[in-house]
Amino acid sequence: MPDLNPKIVYNKYRKGEIDKTSVNNFLISIIEYPQENYPITTDKAYHARRTQNIQFRIEVVKILGEIGIKSKKSFDLLENIVISEGSGLIFTPAVKILIENFPDKCIEPLRWVTQNTHSTQNLAIIFDFVWWSDNPMFSDLKNELYNRLGNLIQKHNEKDLILEETIVLTLIEQFSHDFEKINYDQNTDEVLRFRDLYCIYKTNQDGHVIEIHLAPYGLTYVPESISKLEYLKIFSSIGGELFELPESIGQLHHLEVLDLLGNRLKKLPESIGDLKCLKKLMVESNNLHSLPNSIGRLKSLIELSAHSNKIADIPESICKLKSLKILNLGGNKIEYIPHNILSLKNLEILDLAGNIIKNKPEFIQSLRSITKLIL
Repeated sequence: MPDLNPKIVYNKYRKGEIDKTSVNNFLISIIEYPQENYPITTDKAYHARRTQNIQFRIEVVKILGEIGIKSKKSFDLLENIVISEGSGLIFTPAVKILIENFPDKCIEPLRWVTQNTHSTQNLAIIFDFVWWSDNPMFSDLKNELYNRLGNLIQKHNEKDLILEETIVLTLIEQFSHDFEKINYDQNTDEVLRFRDLYCIYKTNQDGHVIEIHLAPYGLTYVPESISKLEYLKIFSSIGGELFELPESIGQLHHLEVLDLLGNRLKKLPESIGDLKCLKKLMVESNNLHSLPNSIGRLKSLIELSAHSNKIADIPESICKLKSLKILNLGGNKIEYIPHNILSLKNLEILDLAGNIIKNKPEFIQSLRSITKLIL
């Protein structure tokens, strides 16, 4: 009997040691008894065993999809997983492979879930796969899913998608559907993983998303639909590949922290001035050549850090930031310090080191609130 590790079976298939039919029969048979067959090498407690069993079943399902097995046994297995609405970890790949391998036969089980489930998360998962499919047979199912989602959300007295699936539907525009959801801790934090993307987020007691922290390997843009997260207070995307932000980001009227350190942003949208609650704007180590004039409308801004960019001028409107305490524009290409910087009466830290400043006016010394000055 071959090794019970699905990956080893898959490798043997790729080497031509096992044919597709044998792989199909073997994987289908062992998935029915994961507790007995999956090798447990560490903790034998129930929770560890259950976790390993789920991982085992996910591996089997993904290999069935990778090989493209389209047997009746494979369909029956996937249909059973989808209809029974098991763990979200296996539900997602099962839906994905069911749609890819059985584009005609998948409609009935997906319709059954659409009509009978009470899980907005599972509906959102199906909706997203179906929505982006070119299969013309999905036309009616798309409408059913849209209406069913709307009805469920209305029952929760929500006017828009504000649960976990909001993140999925927002970020899925950029990333593959092949993701899994895992617990981050036992509080309100959750993690969504889209291959190399990790999205840690928090919700308030009403289910509204209030924080998003991305580890965005490969994320090049933030979709316009980010504006749907109207209760968002913190958005962080550090060390990624972001080239731009959408104008719709200005609709996040509760946003307090925007941290985009270490991306590839060339400019900030003018709409950023609409973020009336924004207290911290961190855009260090990007490719910014300027700051938008609308930045002067950020009346709540306490910290502005744009160190290590290519900024040549300090915008005149910066003098309107009466709440500003920290201004870090070091490591840019600034030549002149405007006189109106004296209007920043609450400024405590001013960092302009590493620029090519030609005028170092003495009037800066008259900023009595300054506790740290770096030129």
